[in-house]
Amino acid sequence: MKPCIVIVGLDQIFLDEIVQGLAGENKMNDKNLIEWTIDTKYYTADVHLCPINNKCLVEETVANLAQVLILLIDPSEINSRTKLDSWLPFLSVL
Repeated sequence: MKPCIVIVGLDQIFLDEIVQGLAGENKMNDKNLIEWTIDTKYYTADVHLCPINNKCLVEETVANLAQVLILLIDPSEINSRTKLDSWLPFLSVL
């Protein structure tokens, strides 16, 4: 299986916008993963994007393959820190 980039969105709309911008037309598969090719001047890599917007334990296979964790936080939202703190137990497996 390909390496995973786990993207946690505290705001569903913001998460959807970011994932759409990265993945383009790529669709989510039955394991809630999106295939994405990173293509730069120096290398090309196939990875899976794993967007998460609800508090649940990440599947063990995804947790084992996670290479990157991206937390999407709205700094203008007053309770962003409280939301983030509530996610910590679910992210500890990563």
